[in-house]
Amino acid sequence: MSPIREYRWTLRRDTNVTPEITQTAQSLSQELSVSPILTEILVSRGIDTFEKARTFFRPSMEDLHDPFLMNHMDAAVKRISQAILNNEHIVVYGDYDVDGTDSTAMLWKFLKDGGANVSYFIPDRIKDGYGISTAGIDHVHDAGATLLIAVDCGITAVQQVEYAHSLGIEVVICDHHEAGE
Repeated sequence: MSPIREYRWTLRRDTNVTPEITQTAQSLSQELSVSPILTEILVSRGIDTFEKARTFFRPSMEDLHDPFLMNHMDAAVKRISQAILNNEHIVVYGDYDVDGTDSTAMLWKFLKDGGANVSYFIPDRIKDGYGISTAGIDHVHDAGATLLIAVDCGITAVQQVEYAHSLGIEVVICDHHEAGE
């Protein structure tokens, strides 16, 4: 039996779905040439016009949030820039799920295109477990990395980060999950 459960997704139908929302979703569905279910989700999230949908699906640089709103972004940029200038080996350490693999690929490509000495590590779910693990850090250390950039994981990996530091590896964490204590 597979350890992965099968899920059946259902669209939540609550009392907030008014006839106006349904009509807006139907109109937007025709305008965008996409499923009415998708546009109902969009409308329920406030994306109720063609322009808002365009901005959501195809944002320009001006539509993106200021990355320096993230805590300690200035220190992270400085450390990553230093690693690139010094040709240090950087490892992008991602999670094995969809947002983890996507963010790993995007950051790896960005750094590679910027001239960085960069590789990536995505842990094996069964062998390495979830998130940053000591086994994963050992892999990064064995690869000769001095900087680990964790994407989609690491926000609660206090002991693992301390372990990485003990091996001479600095860690930058880019994670959207909630921090613990």
